[in-house]
Amino acid sequence: MNLPSIQLAVDRQDRPIDFTERLWSSAESPWSGFMLERHRVGPAGRLEDFSMPDALLGVCLEGAAELQFGCDKHADRALALPGRFVLLARGDAQRTITWSGMRETLYVSVSEAQIERLMGRSAPRDDPLVVPQQGVDDPQIVRLVLNMYEEVRAGCPAGPLYGESLTIAFASYLLNRYGAHGPVDERTGVTFSRSKAARLRDYIEANLGQDMALIELADLVGLSSHYFSQVFKNTFGATPHRYVLGQRVQEARRLLAAQAASISDVATDLGFVDQSHFTRIFRQVTGMTPKQFQRRLS
Repeated sequence: MNLPSIQLAVDRQDRPIDFTERLWSSAESPWSGFMLERHRVGPAGRLEDFSMPDALLGVCLEGAAELQFGCDKHADRALALPGRFVLLARGDAQRTITWSGMRETLYVSVSEAQIERLMGRSAPRDDPLVVPQQGVDDPQIVRLVLNMYEEVRAGCPAGPLYGESLTIAFASYLLNRYGAHGPVDERTGVTFSRSKAARLRDYIEANLGQDMALIELADLVGLSSHYFSQVFKNTFGATPHRYVLGQRVQEARRLLAAQAASISDVATDLGFVDQSHFTRIFRQVTGMTPKQFQRRLS
């Protein structure tokens, strides 16, 4: 089966240029956020006369390399070291890139279609969304990228709500810090009307056993996922992911207290990955395991 992949660079006929060895891809998982891939790059190479179909961020994970952007007296030089990143904008106006040194890089394809869907922001086709960066040391953006990487590597156990929250946190920081069109608008202090809050509350309660997606909830009130997350937290005092977990644990407590189902059945019925996942979340919220909760009631 041919899985989708990141086109790191393409020629003038939009054909992929192969210059790395792909080691891992998020396409093999249920992840629905920005596509992630880990590549081995090196020991030396050169890219010229190429295009980027989407913005691309690459975080160096291992190794080191010397990078040169451009090939004239105005060329910029940078070091690719663990914890540093490079950001390329979408489009044809790419400078020649030359590198020497082996490294492993985690790439994030910043799809502008996903940016528009999640953030409600887009750029004209001839206007890049981000400002290119070379060899930047920014621990915050690296942490956000690694959060997504670790969630995917674990098999996305927290579900789509958490995965989309990680994606939005990354996209929001990226656009605020390195966007070409100024910071993303924030909905400070804005809350849902009573009717919209009730609609969301009822929908979540009726679907506690399902994998709810952020865009699914946002569509109920006609907002982008980014703005929805902000207004939801302003209204309910928790992120959508945390609120849904809390409601699942609350319903689990009711079922366990009524002895209406076994612990494993409660875990399955309320959308937890398995009993151990349920036990871990239940302990985080209540300070005790489901068994300890049952014993306290008996």
